[in-house]
Amino acid sequence: MKQISYIATNQLLPQAISTWFEAQNYSLKPLSIHSEKGHPQLSNTNILLLFVPFFHNNVYISIENVWKKYVALHYPNILLLTAGYIKHTHANYLDLLQLPESLEYFIKHAKSVSEFDSMPFSGGLIIENKLQKFYEGHGDESLTDELGKVYRMVTIATDEVKIHHSPYIEVLENIFQANHIVDKWSVLINRWHNYLPFFKGLPFFETFKEVDAILKQIAPFFEQECKIESHLIGFNVKEKLHIVKQKLEIIGRQYA
Repeated sequence: MKQISYIATNQLLPQAISTWFEAQNYSLKPLSIHSEKGHPQLSNTNILLLFVPFFHNNVYISIENVWKKYVALHYPNILLLTAGYIKHTHANYLDLLQLPESLEYFIKHAKSVSEFDSMPFSGGLIIENKLQKFYEGHGDESLTDELGKVYRMVTIATDEVKIHHSPYIEVLENIFQANHIVDKWSVLINRWHNYLPFFKGLPFFETFKEVDAILKQIAPFFEQECKIESHLIGFNVKEKLHIVKQKLEIIGRQYA
């Protein structure tokens, strides 16, 4: 029996769907999208099927075209398919309400991700728009803009302390308090918590989880209103914010 790796919101599929695939001589194997090591299973995957849209944060989310870009960049030999309940005639889309007579024939005529511009729309919130606001939004939308402000202030303050040996009380008053960094941190974290649940089904969500862990590590410094000098240096706040910026920038260059 041939195998198809699949990803779904909760990785549980109706028995009727599994039975149909088995009758077509194909077994369905769930692919873990939240492995600490990324997606090692994809190296041994020939066919990847996404059951779309995903359902996270009480919202249906269309993640198929971010996955298309991810597969094209990292695993171009994988045949990417989607399946859902909206009627489409795309060569790589399985209509679960009107399945083909022959899955073998369907797969044979499906196309490589390099042969078409986009996957058929699955009917949910378009996650590319959310990613764009995350990176390039204005006003109360962009997270990376607020991150940049916090990072710049922390960098200046750290250099004043470590290089110029400025008294910390002056750094606190003239840099942190004068520029309201605690408020900016609060805005940054609120935006982070707002965006994070929407990205749960994306192929690079593990990187977002790593960012979340780093932000939690340095949060006590800001929660104490930046008043404890030993936290600034001891928690490596500047260095960890730099890591966060790097991780997010890599994703932004590829997908935003």
